[in-house]
Amino acid sequence: MKHPLATNFKKLFQYDFRFTKLDEAIFFEWLIVKQKSFGEGNPFFYQNRRVIEELGIKRNRLNSIKLKFRDYGLNINCTGLLNATHYLVEYDFIEQFINNHVKHEEQHEMLKNIRHLNFKGENNITKSEKEQVIQFIQVLNEICKARKTIHINYGNINDDSSEVELPYNGKSIYQLHLLCKRYSKEVIIQTFQVFIDAMLLEKDFTPHYLNNFSSYDAHKDGFPVFDRYDRLVNDDDLPF
Repeated sequence: MKHPLATNFKKLFQYDFRFTKLDEAIFFEWLIVKQKSFGEGNPFFYQNRRVIEELGIKRNRLNSIKLKFRDYGLNINCTGLLNATHYLVEYDFIEQFINNHVKHEEQHEMLKNIRHLNFKGENNITKSEKEQVIQFIQVLNEICKARKTIHINYGNINDDSSEVELPYNGKSIYQLHLLCKRYSKEVIIQTFQVFIDAMLLEKDFTPHYLNNFSSYDAHKDGFPVFDRYDRLVNDDDLPF
């Protein structure tokens, strides 16, 4: 007989609390349950107030967790409507979180248990296509380094940061794959250069350039960040 106040401590033992906190584990599992209930592949929206009421996580802490999870590939869109946030939980995010916050010996079992929920991963991108995107990322990485050197030489930024690299994950690979299907690599390179120039001049040295640049809006079937900077490619008034 189950005790009415019992908590599934055995399940909690899967998490490595040296690298995560209990509220992060709770929010992670809440996202999975909500995504499954709203339908796989369909973004769902939830008011922050309701999340706070259901999970007991304070507002500032919830915002911090959302930022952290976005870095792991969680698709988050804050619309501002009724203070609601749109979420899309895909397998890449789940895998990233488990790899970083679940004990190594428990990771395989947890991933196996979640796989049957059929979350989307890299949307059937082939191995060959993935390799081509990774090669293209190296090209963008060299552009990023070159633009940083130019801005340092012109005195626009200080040489007080490490070499610019472009970390990538399943999310950025898939988004760039979609971007390359819609635009030529020459256009993407030109737009990426404008994007990087803007980020450097704004002193934004975030390591998540690729996810931001290639962000995909499934509702509008578009690339909002890319489109914004693509319109600036031939702008003669640009300060760079």
